[in-house]
Amino acid sequence: MPASIFRAAALAAGILATLATSPASGFDGLERILRMVPALDPAKRVALLSYARLNEAMDGAVRGVDTGGVAEAYHLKDEFRGLFGVDITELREQAIIGEPPSTLTYVVLDRARIDELTAALRKRGFEREVIGVHHVYVRGVDYGFDMRNRRPADPFGGALGASQRILVRDDAIVVARGWPDMRAAMAALDGARPPVTAVLAAAIPALRDAVGPGAVASQAVLYGVPAFAGATLDRETMDAIMAGRAPSLPRSPPGGGMPPFVAAWLVAGVHGKNAFAAIAAIYVDEDSARRGASAIAHRLKEFRPGDGPTPTYEVKISPADSAWVGVVIARFADQPLASGVSMLSRWHGAVNARAFTPLDPLR
Repeated sequence: MPASIFRAAALAAGILATLATSPASGFDGLERILRMVPALDPAKRVALLSYARLNEAMDGAVRGVDTGGVAEAYHLKDEFRGLFGVDITELREQAIIGEPPSTLTYVVLDRARIDELTAALRKRGFEREVIGVHHVYVRGVDYGFDMRNRRPADPFGGALGASQRILVRDDAIVVARGWPDMRAAMAALDGARPPVTAVLAAAIPALRDAVGPGAVASQAVLYGVPAFAGATLDRETMDAIMAGRAPSLPRSPPGGGMPPFVAAWLVAGVHGKNAFAAIAAIYVDEDSARRGASAIAHRLKEFRPGDGPTPTYEVKISPADSAWVGVVIARFADQPLASGVSMLSRWHGAVNARAFTPLDPLR
């Protein structure tokens, strides 16, 4: 990670403290999970974090981001209850970070059901280990598989009999397949958080304010800039972008081109009677945020994969301590959540196919 990213991160180290005192909003779940996670590396090409409000994401009409095995387990509700002691509909929100097998899954649930959950784990042979203030329920060797433990209704690797470490909090669980990842999760919960994570979290309150009071974030994906670059993006160019230095790249209309950015959130949700999909990109200064958001909005109007209602676009710029966030909002008037999630799903699919031109820094 270039040193300049950490310098920018240090300038925004107070962002999470601001999050902790933010007023209640429909972004609370995402903000709460961001306060739990360990370091997120924006130099990676894969999604850094995927978030979903689970009851909404299980509706086939609004399924967009990756929810791990929850979608399959949702159709095995009785079996899930037998495995975890709670109904799968009581899982409120989920975030997944990392790449298999080194993933961490965060699930928010009703705190009143924690006792039932831990009792079910013990009944299945999980051993409890107490490490500091953390209670972790363990089964299997690090990153291993045991076909005798295969349970299709277990969305956390159970369909393959994967080993599990399940950290139980009073309102959430954290699932890992090995101790290295679980130790990173525990360290973050204990407060050992690199400041770069604060920079990535900075876009959320800015996005919340840009969309408007009462907006609800239903699904979200976070990517670092390399995920949006074409296959020709070499390491030297990527380092220049990450360091905030504008390399010699083709310019894109409107005038000013695509300035370097650190990472971007792709989010879908509802605001009143309207659905929305939005992009919140994180920049090092105001001018970059303003030019970057304008360029993204221009490109989004041309990037319309598939059919569906036509949104209106808004551009808003917001400071976040020493960082700046450029937000582009696609609003779907009098449309249900499905319209916003459909747009997000198309963006998400194009990113994974290396074809999402609105955020490609080389175009």
